[in-house]
Amino acid sequence: GNQSRPHIFDLAIKKPGVLYDQVVEVNERVRVWNTWDHEGKSSNSGDAVQGITGEKVEILEKLDHEVIKTQLKQIYDQGIRSIAVVF
Repeated sequence: GNQSRPHIFDLAIKKPGVLYDQVVEVNERVRVWNTWDHEGKSSNSGDAVQGITGEKVEILEKLDHEVIKTQLKQIYDQGIRSIAVVF
């Protein structure tokens, strides 16, 4: 483009609408494993798993799969067929 800004001083800016209809929050807590902090031990009784990029992740609060299934089923029943996962 040519960096043209024909409405640069417009006082009535029209913002686009939101892209989402609903938000579902997931109660799961994880953090990247720091070997220098833990010396090979978890800070609590949580599990540690390895991510697809090789980093170790400590699960501080586990995901409740049944709660998520129920929430996603409700969204599906409302006709929503696409979701986005945001961290």
